[in-house]
Amino acid sequence: MDPARKKWLRNLVEHISNNFAFSLQDNARSLQLDMTGSDFVYELLHLTGLVLGYPERSVFKPHPLSNEWNETDKAKIFFTESLIACYLFHHQKEITIPPTGENISTLLADAVESVARFYSQYKPTKERQHLVEIPKIFKSDSSTISKVEQIINHRLKPARIIDTDYWRASQYNIFIFLDIVFFSQWLIDTESILYKQESLIQEEIIKVIAVSIKYTNNKNKNVERNFLKFFLEHAIHRSKLKTLGKPGNENLTIGTISLGDSWPTIINQTLFEYSIFTFMLDKIIDDKETGYIDQIADYLGIDKQQKELCILAVTNFIYKNLKVLPYLKSRHKLDIIGSNLSQRLQSIILKNRGKISREIRESKELAELLWKAKNTHLTAEEREKVKHQLTDIFLRTIPSLAIFMIPGGAILLPMLLKILPEEILIPSSFRNK
Repeated sequence: MDPARKKWLRNLVEHISNNFAFSLQDNARSLQLDMTGSDFVYELLHLTGLVLGYPERSVFKPHPLSNEWNETDKAKIFFTESLIACYLFHHQKEITIPPTGENISTLLADAVESVARFYSQYKPTKERQHLVEIPKIFKSDSSTISKVEQIINHRLKPARIIDTDYWRASQYNIFIFLDIVFFSQWLIDTESILYKQESLIQEEIIKVIAVSIKYTNNKNKNVERNFLKFFLEHAIHRSKLKTLGKPGNENLTIGTISLGDSWPTIINQTLFEYSIFTFMLDKIIDDKETGYIDQIADYLGIDKQQKELCILAVTNFIYKNLKVLPYLKSRHKLDIIGSNLSQRLQSIILKNRGKISREIRESKELAELLWKAKNTHLTAEEREKVKHQLTDIFLRTIPSLAIFMIPGGAILLPMLLKILPEEILIPSSFRNK
């Protein structure tokens, strides 16, 4: 499958269908678990990495040729998989147990039809001229799957082609993740018009970055301004927002950020994460900056638990992508970010130790494997079992932590072994003795 060639969507749907059972054992297994729609979309946006401007990983089983894809190809596939995953999440009761090829093929065809209906409401206006191509696509005689493929190709195009070498790594619409949020809201309520606020939400993301830059303690703010420009260049109305990128704008305050009355929580969480990201561009958040972050969190209606999870998600994203993001290269020391991430993960695990312990008690195999890991090395097969079972536990107890188990599964294990009460991990045969 080549995402740059025609019929890539047909090939992707076939690939998902043929490997769906495998996917349920890996990244996509949250489709079968009881979690809220907002938690699911939050996990999806961070699993793929699209929410912070870099495509990290596939939702379903990775395609065997995915290592040959460039950043734009990955963004296109991960975005499309996310739309399909949203549809399947909202229709999970229709997934048979075990899922059959016919059942999944039918649901995937329905998902494509649903995406087509969603985009059929996108109409150009004076303020939304960038949508002018979508009605033209619907007027063609092409099949539905071909129309959806063309629409996604069009939506992935950046606001304009950026020519400078600095931006060459991001030749796709960085704000495409918003369509996942809009589509998930539309699946809940087909009367939802959140998609009409696309440019306004983009504007508020730019504002929150600009406001956060003003409050950072770093005297040389070049990296922070490059970060702002990175997103500014992809905004629909970038020309009217360019003044936000200029130094010395004293009119910027937290109150500059506007919030929509009907925006779902995930939009405010996203705004908050962009603020955190901006503060973390200078390696670490000091006490004064923590105070500003608390003020921004209060302003956006982010509670204490959400705040910790958002900071954790951003820290994890930076830690994993330090060497590939153009505005982060050579900016941080890996050990500093790693230490920051470790401390925050440990804090959240400690707060939820009771819930995690109860879940582990119910899984005799997992408890025995954790006990073994505490005293010796696990085999590759055993590590994979631990990863899968812990991810399921996190999805049930602290959904946002599940992203730290995929892929690899090693990042949380040492902390769990240190924090969990030893009596939970001791096998029953030892305990009886």
